[in-house]
Amino acid sequence: MKFIHGAIANGAMAFLKQEYKFLTIFMVVFAAIIMILIDDSHTPDTREGIYTLSHSSLVGLSPSLPVISV
Repeated sequence: MKFIHGAIANGAMAFLKQEYKFLTIFMVVFAAIIMILIDDSHTPDTREGIYTLSHSSLVGLSPSLPVISV
């Protein structure tokens, strides 16, 4: 009985280790994608995300200041 218990426990821990490894990689990649591509259309005066901040600074706008349309 102890042998079976040990084998099941070892298998479960190996599965969880692989599962957590996969989830960690997925979360880091997905967070990076969100950080780069986020642009909320509900707040047009505020630049958000890494891509929009760097893009706005490329065209001469200060990323920390809101964009004012005339």
